[in-house]
Order: sequence, then C-alpha cells, then structure tokens
Amino acid sequence: MTAGFVRSSTLSYAELAELFTAAYEGYYVPMQLDEAAMRHIVDVWDIDLDRSFVAPGRGLVNLAVRGDRGWIGGIGVVPSARRTGLGRALMEAVLADAPPVVTLEGRGQDAPAIS
Repeated sequence: MTAGFVRSSTLSYAELAELFTAAYEGYYVPMQLDEAAMRHIVDVWDIDLDRSFVAPGRGLVNLAVRGDRGWIGGIGVVPSARRTGLGRALMEAVLADAPPVVTLEGRGQDAPAIS
C-alpha cells in the first residue's frame, strides 16, 4: 500500500461522504453526498471498503466487486491536490488488490480523468 493511504473501511460513512463531496468539487456534474447517500452507494454498487483507499483529506478511490469482476465506483482528488499524480497513485493502489478485470467509466467532458 502506498504511504499515506488508508483502507476506506477505517473511515465512517460520514467521513467518506465528506471526502467524496470535496474530491468532486468542480466536477461537471455536481456531487454532494451525505452519510445516508454514501451508505446507499456502498450497498447498491457493492463497494468493497476493505479494498478501497483514501488519501486522508486529499482523495479516494472506490473499488466495487461482484464475483471476479470489479469497477471503479468513484475516484476523486480535492482541487488543491489535483495534477500531482495522486489520482494515478490511488488507482495503482486499488488495482494491486483488485479482481483480474476492472472497468472504469470515463466521460468525454472529463479530460484529466481520461488521461
């Protein structure tokens, strides 16, 4: 695991929701989560918090798993930490403990994430 990252399961749903909201600041689709919404996303999307990571106060990546397939159920970095390689480091950390097949959806409007 990359230094400074912790498993998402070590944070409360409220803390995860706060960081998710901060990490999606300025995103072309407004994203604001509270504790209940975060719980819902984790449950419905099968987010594995033990295999997902947080860079406290800076970003997070959610790994969703069903069987032998996974997908990224959200990755984001707070504005002050963007363009530093943190998103890539989060992705590498989560992929190291992921199923063999993991998908990531990218939007045409989100050029930084696609790169």
